[in-house]
Amino acid sequence: MTTDQSYAGTGSAELTNWARAVCLLSTTKDEGHFRLILAKRGKRAGATSLEGDRTNVIHLKHSDDGILWEQTPLPVVKEKTNKNLSEIRSKAASKELKDVDGLLAKITVPLNKKQIYELSEAGGHGSAYLIKKQWEDIESRLKSDGKGCFYFPQPKDEKNGGNTLNAQ
Repeated sequence: MTTDQSYAGTGSAELTNWARAVCLLSTTKDEGHFRLILAKRGKRAGATSLEGDRTNVIHLKHSDDGILWEQTPLPVVKEKTNKNLSEIRSKAASKELKDVDGLLAKITVPLNKKQIYELSEAGGHGSAYLIKKQWEDIESRLKSDGKGCFYFPQPKDEKNGGNTLNAQ
C-alpha cells in the first residue's frame, strides 16, 4: 500500500506528521525508470496517469532530450502461465520418500526420531522434510520401545537361530 511509504526512512512519526504531503521517488527493476509515490496525500494530490485516471503512483524516466523527467505509461507485467504453475505443483507433489522399505530395514536397533531422520538423509532415502511429511505411515510400521525410540521388527529365520541378521 502506498500510504505505508509515507514514513519510509524516518525514525519517528514526529518528523513526518507535520508534513501536508509526502512523496517518495524509488527505482524500479528497469534501469533509468522510477516511481514517484504520492504517499501521504494519495489520489487527493490530483495526479493523473497518462491514461487520464487519478493515481497516487506516477511512473517516470530521465528525458533523452534534456535534464528533466518524463512520465511513462504503466509498465507491463508478465504473468506466469498456468502451465508453469501446474508443472511446479506436480513436481512438488511427486516428492516422496525413496525406498521406505529399505529405510525401515536399516532400523535394526531402537532409534529416536532425530536419528531416523539422519539415517534417511545419510542413506539417500530422503530429507528430514519428507520424513516429517510421511512420519505417520513410517511410525505405523515401526515398533516402539516405550522410551521414545523406534525399531523395525526383523522377520525370523528359523535356520539361523531366529535372526535374519546372522544369515547375512
